[in-house]
Amino acid sequence: MKPRGLVVMGLVTAFAVGAGSVALAGLAGGFGGSSFSPNKQNTVWTTNTFGTTGQHFQGLAGLNMYLASRGPATITFNGVFSGGPVALRMVNVRGHVLKPGTVIFDPAGHRRGFSFTFVADHGPRDCTAYTPEWRSVSGGPVRLHSADIVGTYHREADNTKRCDATSG
Repeated sequence: MKPRGLVVMGLVTAFAVGAGSVALAGLAGGFGGSSFSPNKQNTVWTTNTFGTTGQHFQGLAGLNMYLASRGPATITFNGVFSGGPVALRMVNVRGHVLKPGTVIFDPAGHRRGFSFTFVADHGPRDCTAYTPEWRSVSGGPVRLHSADIVGTYHREADNTKRCDATSG
């Protein structure tokens, strides 16, 4: 290809990427959201293997996360699954399902990694626990081999506030 053709192709690509960004920015206006400056990160993890065939949501023991946050928080679940399709959601101690709700992952019988970020809307001063819940979509066996949860948030200014299994 001649140099002039490369320049034209580069300009077309730049225009397409720019137009796509503008289009996505326009779409984002129809979605919920807020901004914050996170200054704290918590993690919990497990290398225990869990299994289920249940089709009703149940908590994943030992993967609770407690946050004393001001404003929104993001909670990312990372796990290695095998077996059939699995539905996963993140709930707070009050039973509210975090946005965007239930997500489904199908490891197709193999051992595969999966990651998803959930969003919690906190009030101006909130301390709450979060727990991942899962179920088998088909009723077939599903296994979780290892997992971690990462919470990113803006720490509540009152550092004396206790936020753990004894609080709610």
